Amino acid sequence: MRDGTSIPPEDYRIFPSVKSPVAPHPSASVSVPDGWVLVGGGAQVEYGSGLGSMLYGSFPKENSWVAEAKDHLQPDPAQVTAFAIGLKRSFLAKIGLTVTSPLVITSAPPANHPSVTLVNQNFSFISGGARVNWAGVGNLLTASFPQDRQNWTAQGKDHLQPDPATITVWGIGLVPA
Repeated sequence: MRDGTSIPPEDYRIFPSVKSPVAPHPSASVSVPDGWVLVGGGAQVEYGSGLGSMLYGSFPKENSWVAEAKDHLQPDPAQVTAFAIGLKRSFLAKIGLTVTSPLVITSAPPANHPSVTLVNQNFSFISGGARVNWAGVGNLLTASFPQDRQNWTAQGKDHLQPDPATITVWGIGLVPA
C-alpha cells in the first residue's frame, strides 16, 4: 500500500493450485472466484526421471492463470501446477483502484532465442506472464520478469535443435478506478 501498510490478509489470497494429469504436454489453469480479481500467478513443472519437461507458458487468461509445459526431444510425461493470486474486488473499490486488462505484446519475427519487453508508461506493473509460441520440436520459456515498474521482459530458447518461435508477454497493473 502507498502508506506502507500491508494489505489485510482477508483481502488477498493465493488460491488452491491446480495440477494437470501426467502428460507429454501438460497444461493446467486455476481461476479466482466471483468477487475476486486475478492479479498474478505462477507455474511449476514436476517430473521424476528422464530429460524432463520445461515450461513454455505461465500467463493470465481472463480470470485464470494458465501453466503449460512440454517434454523435449524425448518423451518424458510430467505434471504442471498452476497458481493464481487474487485481490477482493471490494478491497480494490475501497482504496479506489482497479486492475487493468492485461497489456499484451508478441515478438516478431520468429527467432531461435525470442525476447520481447512490454513497455508501459501509464501504470506500474504488479505482475506479468509469458508464453513461447512454438511450432516444431519446441522453444521453451527461460525468463519472465519485471525489469522495473514499467518494463516486463520474457525470453525463450530452442534447445539442441533449431525451432524459431515468437514469444508473447502479458502485463497486469493497478490504476485509479
